[in-house]
Amino acid sequence: MDLNQAHGDIAWSNWLSQFKDGGDLEVLVKALLRPADGLQDALRDLHGKRSLETAEGQQLDGIGTIVVLARPDNSLPGNLAHARHADASGELGGVADAPDDLYRRLLRWKIAINNGHGTTPEISDSLEAVFGATRVIVADIGNAKIRIWMDVLPDAFPGVDVAAYVPKLAGVGIKSISGGGAKPFGFVNQGLYGFGVGTFSRSF
Repeated sequence: MDLNQAHGDIAWSNWLSQFKDGGDLEVLVKALLRPADGLQDALRDLHGKRSLETAEGQQLDGIGTIVVLARPDNSLPGNLAHARHADASGELGGVADAPDDLYRRLLRWKIAINNGHGTTPEISDSLEAVFGATRVIVADIGNAKIRIWMDVLPDAFPGVDVAAYVPKLAGVGIKSISGGGAKPFGFVNQGLYGFGVGTFSRSF
């Protein structure tokens, strides 16, 4: 589908050659087709600017309405320290001031919550979306408990209840959540980093 057509020009080019010198008629034809260009612009925006990755401002707010997650306030740009967690209905109240990039991350998390089943990959994807981690390890340690590690440090999210953002199933407990930065400390032969380079993991 070509969404970049000049409808007025196309319409005028299809007129018989005997009318080609009619300047007033050309103006009329193109004026009548001008609304079609506006409709085309709107359709093009629907195709290219309404996805989660490209939406901005009120467009993102519209996605938030669909997934039931209002835009939180503007105390969040550096971290999630003042994030108000969802209540039983899944809604977050507050002034619509959070920047688009952060709100987009929260929407990715909420979509994962809405469509997920508490699997390990879903937990990893959700935490990566919210906290900007590039690596999340979720380990099943038995007895309906999991242990979580991320390659981000707790210092970046002071006061945040990270557990509230874990889309686990009811009845599944979280033994621990820790972060070790981009270069976690450990044995080199395990793909980790030794003394002087590696960062010790710390609990959230």
